[in-house]
Amino acid sequence: MKSIKKILYASLMAIFFLAACESPDDLKPPVSREGLNSIKAKILFEDGTYSKEFEGRIQPGSDEIIVQVPIFYGSKDNIITIDMLKNMRVRADLDDNVTVRPKLLYMDLSEDNEIFVTDQRKEEKRYIVKAEILEPSVVERGFKPGSEQLLFAKKLKADLGITVDHLTGAIALSGDYLVLNTRGENSLYIDAKTGEIKGHVELGEALGGVTNFYHDSDDDGNILLCNLTPNDGEEFKIWRINSVESTPELFLKWNTDGRALGRKISVTGSIDKNAIIVAPIYGWNQDFARWQIIDGVLQSETPEIIVTNVNHWGSAADIVQTSATDITSDYFVASYAFNVFCWVDGVSNKIKARLDPMDINFLHNCVDYIEFNKAQYAVTALIDIAYWAGWNPADMVWLLDVGDINKFYGALDCALVPSDNPSPTIVWKTLNDTWGAQAASGPRNDNLTADVLLAQSDDGYYMYLYFLFTNGFVVGYQFDCIDM
Repeated sequence: MKSIKKILYASLMAIFFLAACESPDDLKPPVSREGLNSIKAKILFEDGTYSKEFEGRIQPGSDEIIVQVPIFYGSKDNIITIDMLKNMRVRADLDDNVTVRPKLLYMDLSEDNEIFVTDQRKEEKRYIVKAEILEPSVVERGFKPGSEQLLFAKKLKADLGITVDHLTGAIALSGDYLVLNTRGENSLYIDAKTGEIKGHVELGEALGGVTNFYHDSDDDGNILLCNLTPNDGEEFKIWRINSVESTPELFLKWNTDGRALGRKISVTGSIDKNAIIVAPIYGWNQDFARWQIIDGVLQSETPEIIVTNVNHWGSAADIVQTSATDITSDYFVASYAFNVFCWVDGVSNKIKARLDPMDINFLHNCVDYIEFNKAQYAVTALIDIAYWAGWNPADMVWLLDVGDINKFYGALDCALVPSDNPSPTIVWKTLNDTWGAQAASGPRNDNLTADVLLAQSDDGYYMYLYFLFTNGFVVGYQFDCIDM
């Protein structure tokens, strides 16, 4: 019996020894100091629900504990904001006989929070706890294919209550609002994400049938409104409107000596910083007026007149410069001059490249340009003149990648006039007869007007494409460069 006890004792000691010699599991928590194993926090949303828990990590060489929260929660539609970090439920995982003060419950992790941890030896350690929003990864260049999302599509008359026909032909972006110009009426503005009506811009002295003829907006949301010459006299005027709650202030005036301007203007940059404004001169012309703003100062009310070798464009042309600071930068011309879309050299003012001429039954007279996530895009639209004759309309919009001039060739293909040589610049387009006057059950677009606008979000993750067809729809699309 004694020997059996000895054997049993020896066996137990051997088992204990072997167990003690085993290497421990490599469990290293995000926070592991002085009895503090981890800090976890979750967001309390406005609807009373919580996010999942996010773990805090101690920063090397520091006593800061950072709770990292991804900017998108669940999907790209759910964006975490700084305000959401102000109400987070926080808890700590502590060793036995370790305490923390103050008591953890809800914290504003958008700012620094002091906590003190007392270990088993009654030694106290101070930490700073806060949260940060993690930036997402993005695709290498441009927008992510397939990321396009329709934000809204509103019929001008039926949805937005614009009762006058033929006169709504321009859009501008100011803050959170898309502003629609209707000649002779105060400008309606709608939510730029939903299309919901929000109000009207009071135009005051700039109100009139040939006075508030067209508008554009700059990168900081200033609206530039112009009149039509010589219909409104020989002075060409541009007013600035700082926001939808502001009234027009005269920005410049210039005696045109009878020249025809005002059907389109375009601004690149910000008039509060650096910008270039261009306005085509209409008639049997191929030239345009250009103004420059440097450090918020208009250099002259008298513009530089630029003569191109683009074919004469009559009353249908739009031009956009590709730089806010370099007057010799290249520019794009959309016009009814032999119906071609041109890339023009900014030094020689001669065509560098152009797309195939469009069918004479189509007209395009609007263009915009943007640089987004290291890519360069232009957008243009066409109006189907043949709609006048009762043919099926083909109103369309194309988004073009213009980062490589060697790909700037081919046709802007459309379903009614298909091409066996579509331009490789086309990265997105609408379907024909979807957003024009006939699609909205409106009268035909007798003025043959449309407008396009490109913009991006302040964080650089989203690109927005807006377009309008007179007597038809105003439409907003969103693209993104988020790699998820």
